[in-house]
Amino acid sequence: MPSPVHLGVDFGTSHTVAVLSRDDGSATPLLFDGSPLLPSSVYAQADGELFTGRDALHSARIEPARFEPHPKRRVDDGSVMLGDVELPVQRMFSAVLSRVRDECVRVAGSLPPTTLTHPAVWGPARRLVLEDAATEAGFVSSRLLPEPVAAATYFVQGGRNVPVGSGVVVYDFGGGTFDVSVVARTATGLQVVAVDGSPDLGGVDLDHALFHHVGAHFADSPEWGRLADPRSPEDRRHHRLFSDDVRLAKERLSRHTSVDVMVPMVDRQIHLTRDELESVTRPLLDKAVRLTEAVIRVAGLPAAHTAGVFLVGGASRMPLVATLLHQATGIAPTVIDQPEIVVAQGATLPSPGDARLSPPRQRVAAPPVAAPVPAATGMPGSPPVSPAAAPRVSPSASPPVRVPPSVSPPRSSTNDRPRTMTIALAIMVFQTAAWALIGLFSLVYVLQDVAEGDRSDDFFMPGFPFFVTAGVATGIAAWQLGRSSSPRRRLGLTAEYGVAAMCYLAVSLAIMEVPDGAYPLGTVLIAVASLPAMVVIPLLHRPEVRDRCRSDAPRPGWLIVIQVVMWSQVIPVAFAAYVGLIEFGGLDAGETASRGNGSLAYGWPIYVFVVGTTVAGVLQLRHRQPVNRRLALAAEYVMPVYIFAILIMVFEVGMGGEDPALWSASVCAAPLAFVIPMLHMRRAREWFDHAPDHE
Repeated sequence: MPSPVHLGVDFGTSHTVAVLSRDDGSATPLLFDGSPLLPSSVYAQADGELFTGRDALHSARIEPARFEPHPKRRVDDGSVMLGDVELPVQRMFSAVLSRVRDECVRVAGSLPPTTLTHPAVWGPARRLVLEDAATEAGFVSSRLLPEPVAAATYFVQGGRNVPVGSGVVVYDFGGGTFDVSVVARTATGLQVVAVDGSPDLGGVDLDHALFHHVGAHFADSPEWGRLADPRSPEDRRHHRLFSDDVRLAKERLSRHTSVDVMVPMVDRQIHLTRDELESVTRPLLDKAVRLTEAVIRVAGLPAAHTAGVFLVGGASRMPLVATLLHQATGIAPTVIDQPEIVVAQGATLPSPGDARLSPPRQRVAAPPVAAPVPAATGMPGSPPVSPAAAPRVSPSASPPVRVPPSVSPPRSSTNDRPRTMTIALAIMVFQTAAWALIGLFSLVYVLQDVAEGDRSDDFFMPGFPFFVTAGVATGIAAWQLGRSSSPRRRLGLTAEYGVAAMCYLAVSLAIMEVPDGAYPLGTVLIAVASLPAMVVIPLLHRPEVRDRCRSDAPRPGWLIVIQVVMWSQVIPVAFAAYVGLIEFGGLDAGETASRGNGSLAYGWPIYVFVVGTTVAGVLQLRHRQPVNRRLALAAEYVMPVYIFAILIMVFEVGMGGEDPALWSASVCAAPLAFVIPMLHMRRAREWFDHAPDHE
């Protein structure tokens, strides 16, 4: 006989929530020290006894080395050292779950069947750690359920209309992590079809950003240094108290427009506004929105088949969260009074496809908390999310939507490529082929002139590297534009503007230099390859192409500047390598180059080597791992060796201070003082060292 009581447990990164649900439809959260949120932290005493929850938080002020604030983040570590005690991760999980078991037995009299939730991205090994920890804690009758499925179940059973064949977006912004999922409603229940997230993005990261924003006002104060980096027990106590005040200020700014915070040790009061909070947390929230857009695209979920965007987790209370999501997806997110308990209560409810499906149950009997109404603060032109636009879970949900049987259309994104984008891509492929033919034609001319000792050609010989560059750039741009996922538009625009400028210069020179309006063959070929740019550029500026090429993970501005500067180093060296190769090829057997051309004729192998290393270095910056930054730095550190070798050659076989090779060396040397410090700065290290899992 089914039990009349069911327990749902959401073992979270920062907090654990447990809800008791009864057959009469009532649901009650368990309280831990008067709060439904049990901190998931663990503190190990010297004798091996473990404290959890707020007991662990208070003990951590004395000896933080024995404290683990987020055991869930250590699921892959096997064991963790807390002071001089080595604890298996399973044991830390079990300690937190034992606290839930004791409170449940105290309230309900016994331990009912239990559902524990876990992130959808957890594989079998991680799930086994949680399952074994539950068994160790005494949960003899338990099952596991993905967190987004539990959240979607809560919304479906709460009266939200989610027809079979449609899907919902579960935006879970918790205290320690962020996860976003697309959950499809099928005839047999709910199924996760796409999921992504970030293990280092959560409410604590928002607190951290606000903490350091306050610190910027007292950067020169030694008292602030002690508060930000506490060493003594007294400093640690002040740090903990101030961290709690910052967290409370963040929560209050979700309901009010300004708050005052007292900064201990500095003994100053600072006034904070919601605009300041949104300014310092905007980069983190933008990252969450980009992940959400990426998951929706990967799931192939069109807007017409999206039954809702559901906000879960305490950090989703911020008004800016709903505003940014509304702007990005065009769907007003669904907000509720207590987003922290959604997953735990949803775990107690039967699946929508279950034959035991009962009428919608009433929500948790707990004091209501006013949910913020998202507003477009400080962003001109952004549509605010009004109370009417931000629906709450209620029986009066939106009417059913007619949908096909399958929620996921074919995932090949070529089927949603705009026609204008296809036309632009076809023209760029034609341009690539045209540039390849021009480059081949020029190469034949150059080799023929070199073999005959005729260096009078004033078109194909100097133009050959430009033709090759245009062909390679257009080809790469066409390839990037034609990618099946995350196509890139700006590279195509750069290439097309470049070839358009080349066409203008070539035609202008032909008109000025060629008498009687006779246009040489080279100019005609360049025009044929370049003029289509006049068609491609407007197409790439079309709104539908911009939307289709919207980047899910844009590069920061400082990184783009570094890439541009490094490419500027390549151009003069590549030109010197080309000229030097031509000079060397024009020498007869036994002939010695003149001093005016000696450094170029004999230095071309060095130039080619530097071009290769610099190009390899700048290409490394397209990826986001620590080794990529180090390789880019290595390429820059090669540059002084190159400059030294050129200087020796200039003064040995060249013209000294008037040698043309000094031009390329000086152009490459100047950016070194910019690129190397930029790649060594803290934000560059953090960008490459903390790449999210999805990248």
